[in-house]
Amino acid sequence: MSPLPQTQPPAYSEGPEREWTPYPDPSCWVEDRTIVFRAEDNTFHFSVVWLSRHSSAVRDIMEARASDATMGTNANPIFVDGIKANEMASFIRWLSYASSPGDIDMEVANEAYLLGVLAVSRLWGVQMGEAFVLKNLDNLRPSLSSSRQLELAR
Repeated sequence: MSPLPQTQPPAYSEGPEREWTPYPDPSCWVEDRTIVFRAEDNTFHFSVVWLSRHSSAVRDIMEARASDATMGTNANPIFVDGIKANEMASFIRWLSYASSPGDIDMEVANEAYLLGVLAVSRLWGVQMGEAFVLKNLDNLRPSLSSSRQLELAR
């Protein structure tokens, strides 16, 4: 029986002339992907790695940013039109729970928090955020007036 052939890794150069090819599965290529957004007069700096998997709008932002390195920086934050600062803050807090294991502390899941998550989720098409809000609004239902429940159902 002959021994297995010994193989050597292919020769390569590490100079600037070398073009490396990213692995074709995007889940194996994770970059920092932090972006600065602005809602009202406040800026928010967070990673959109997890979010870009759930929102085509955020993927579009990432593609646009690839051609303009100044976009989404402290000097040039991306303005989120129609979203209040407290809504963006609620959404980012929700992101930290949604992108990692564990349940959200229902002490913070009050009406204002949930409506903030809902506003940004609807804007960016994050169905998981909308589902989270609808599920947790049921928990608040006993404390809401009938007219407020009808308003939120729209």
